[in-house]
Amino acid sequence: IIHFQGKPRFDSMSDFKQNYGSKSGGNVYVSVAFPLIANPAPQASYITWYGPTGRLTISSTVSQQSAIYKHLVTSSIPVRDPKYFGNYTMKFNGESLVTIIISAEGIYSKYYTLM
Repeated sequence: IIHFQGKPRFDSMSDFKQNYGSKSGGNVYVSVAFPLIANPAPQASYITWYGPTGRLTISSTVSQQSAIYKHLVTSSIPVRDPKYFGNYTMKFNGESLVTIIISAEGIYSKYYTLM
């Protein structure tokens, strides 16, 4: 049984990039770093990503930052071909935390969602 003292949430005091430009190809990945506030530390196994191609089977790492309740979730999102461009949502234990946009390099959307 896991006990949470409140669900993890976005750390609005940290820098966070929501729009990414990328090429596509077999070995192309976009590295995303998402700042979270949580106590205790969130387990990486509860983090999932969903994108234009459905649920991604990627792993994320969680590292503690300057305080015991500040964490950085780092994930590498594959961009194998143009159908991978679009919105990606990170969920923790099934609840949406953030949506980012990965666009073809040089094309950035001014629209984004932060949950």
